[in-house]
Amino acid sequence: MNETVTCPFCGEPTEVMIDVEPESTGTQSFVQDCDVCCHPMDVTAHVDDEGEVAVWVERG
Repeated sequence: MNETVTCPFCGEPTEVMIDVEPESTGTQSFVQDCDVCCHPMDVTAHVDDEGEVAVWVERG
C-alpha cells in the first residue's frame, strides 16, 4: 500500500510503500529517501488489531 507523507526536511509530500500483509499487526520501520530533496526519512508504520495503518516519518 502507498501512503503519502510530508518530508520532515523539505515539507513536500512524498509517497512511501508500506508492506502490509492481510490480517497482520505490529510495527515496521525502515529508511527511505525523500523523492523531492533526497534526504533520508525514518519511516514507521503501525498496524493495529483492527487493521488500521498509522504512518509517521522523522528525520533520518
